[in-house]
Order: sequence, then structure tokens, then C-alpha cells
Amino acid sequence: MPQHPDRSGTEHRGQDPGRRRGDLTRVQVFSSWPPGVLRTGLDVPSAVDVYAALCNIDVYAVLTGERGWSADQVEQWWCGVLVRELLH
Repeated sequence: MPQHPDRSGTEHRGQDPGRRRGDLTRVQVFSSWPPGVLRTGLDVPSAVDVYAALCNIDVYAVLTGERGWSADQVEQWWCGVLVRELLH
């Protein structure tokens, strides 16, 4: 994963204020985890980026609207993919 030494994972110009609050919460949560919980080589800003890329309204809309997934299927997929992508 790319390293982001100059930002906390939340500094994006033009970012929606609600999304920024969510990112700040995720930074707090991910930062509170003991060392070794995040996947090897994954820093907190990158973990926030991965979360944002996977868990957003656009992904939800495509899966439920275009692909016919139920809300429960999306939630189950998000749970699995987040574990695989974020956790050690």
C-alpha cells in the first residue's frame, strides 16, 4: 500500500463533510487497535482509503440496483472483504 506520511487519511480537498466525519471516526477506531491487527504493511491512512473505496453508496447502488443484490448480501460481502483487506 502507498504510504501517506503527509496526511492522516482524512485530508481531501472538496470532500463531503459527512464523509470527512466518517473518515475521522475510522482514523480514531483504526488507530485505537493494538499493533498487529491491521494487515502487514497497511497503515491507518491506507486502511481508511481501502474502507472508503469498498464501503460507499456507489458500490451499494451498483450491487443492489444493477446487480440485484439484497442489502443483506451487500452487508455480508462488506464484512468479508473488509476482514480480508484490512485485518492481519
